Amino acid sequence: MNLKKNQLPAGMQDTLFGEQRALRGIVQEGLTTFAAWGYDEVGTPNLEYMDVFTGDAGNYEQEQMFKLTDATGSMLVLRPDLTLPMARIAASKCRERDTLRLCYAGSAFRFDGWEPAGGLRECTQLGVEWMGQTDPQVDAELVALAVTTLQNIGLTDFQMEIGQVEFFKGLMEEAGFSPRQAEQVRLQVESKNALAIELLMQSAKAEAGLMNTIRELPALYGGVEVLDKAWEMSRNPRCRAALNNIRSIWEILDDFGLGGYVSVDLGMVNSLNYYTGMIMRGISRHVGYPILTGGRYDTLSGEFGKPMPATGFAFAAETMLRILRNQGTLPAPARKRMLLYVLPGCRKEAFAALHSLRDEGIQVEQYYGDVAQLAACAAQTGARAAVFGGQGLTVLEEGE
Repeated sequence: MNLKKNQLPAGMQDTLFGEQRALRGIVQEGLTTFAAWGYDEVGTPNLEYMDVFTGDAGNYEQEQMFKLTDATGSMLVLRPDLTLPMARIAASKCRERDTLRLCYAGSAFRFDGWEPAGGLRECTQLGVEWMGQTDPQVDAELVALAVTTLQNIGLTDFQMEIGQVEFFKGLMEEAGFSPRQAEQVRLQVESKNALAIELLMQSAKAEAGLMNTIRELPALYGGVEVLDKAWEMSRNPRCRAALNNIRSIWEILDDFGLGGYVSVDLGMVNSLNYYTGMIMRGISRHVGYPILTGGRYDTLSGEFGKPMPATGFAFAAETMLRILRNQGTLPAPARKRMLLYVLPGCRKEAFAALHSLRDEGIQVEQYYGDVAQLAACAAQTGARAAVFGGQGLTVLEEGE
């Protein structure tokens, strides 16, 4: 006996009935919003060569990916992310275009789970990538699109945090830290581990004022006033350029009327190799992990042979579903349901009636069982019980 026939692998889940309809609605709403803002949908296969996801920017560890081989022995993976395939498309299929606005929805697979999906090993990833421009207005529009998309999906209580990885890189450069030391500091700053940061600072030999600034990074969070505080803390040109960039982005978002949705977090440092400028993440009190991540990654597409500045974001539809469930705002079924029993000899007349009901948006399921059990069967799915006979359609009252 196979004891795993009725089990799922770790990190996988089934989605049933109304929640599956809601999940499909989330995907459709996301893609509709992306299209309205000028993004063209593209699709990529679930299977890619492992080479797509290895390199300085992608840098996925083999242990993070589901792997298999093709008939020639080449290593394939189930794609752990859809951003890198977008860069592959830009370099191989769209070389003649100077700018690209791409959007997508598809499955992503990670052996260690995808953080914005609550650790699921398979999720439906939606996202956008804007390639070819570096203006702060581009980054601001991406944040605005992220906020608008979450609103359109139905989220009512969320916040978007923005940071600037160049501010952190400027501090590390000024402190004279090696890439390895900078990564150690980054990990502790990102997790806001004050004790670990203090221990790292005690072993460093940088100027005391600079060390204090690095110690305070996890606390540089809040409104736009955080930028004023950070400006006084560092005169490093690279750091101040990063602060000017974030201020420009925030001012544009404030003009859009979205300032209330956006906070600044200079202690947010997702990755030193991947991100090159503004970074962003969405948070909600309804789940304990980021619900959306993104930012500027100007060096990624160069690994595929076509250097293009780029920015984008992605989220998991399953996370949006979980938030809607926790909010108590899962959408009601789009169609009314009816379980219909056709009396013998009335099949021809009933067929036309069935077409009319379905054209009206009613989900009609024909019932072929014992008519005495019709009402009980209808109640199991929340449908109305109905009978079609010589007098036409009769909808039964509850208990009838």
